[in-house]
Amino acid sequence: MTAFEFVRRAAPVGAALVSLWMAAPAFAGGPSASISTVSRTMTGSWYGSGDLTISTNLCIASDSHRYQLTIVAAPLFRDHVSGSPIRFTFRDQTGAEQTAELNGQAQLSFTGTTTSTDPHCADTRPAVLEVTFPEHLLTAQQAGDYMSQFALSVQPL
Repeated sequence: MTAFEFVRRAAPVGAALVSLWMAAPAFAGGPSASISTVSRTMTGSWYGSGDLTISTNLCIASDSHRYQLTIVAAPLFRDHVSGSPIRFTFRDQTGAEQTAELNGQAQLSFTGTTTSTDPHCADTRPAVLEVTFPEHLLTAQQAGDYMSQFALSVQPL
């Protein structure tokens, strides 16, 4: 399972910094799949109004070439369902795109296809995960660090 870090810090003139971090181990034995990031962080600046969209490139490898990506949300984000929900858009390595909204449930899942069996994705382009945080959620949180608010896991199909 992979952990994200969600950070909102107070900044001058109502600005805030939101960042997500993740790292993941590779799995061994039988059918396997692994996930890691191409860049180590997702960062975006938010200045007090409007939604914030941030994205990261993911290296997802699977020896079966099909996988399920699961995103688990902490109660902090599951409990804030009024207004616009958090939106996740996932594009696998083939370019197929799926979008889902976090509407109070504990997790979301996406299926994907990859031609990569290399856990470093040297042989293919990365998948992309994009997260859109609605303004009302960003304004409702106090400045501070929000560790491990999302977790990612991947399994072969």
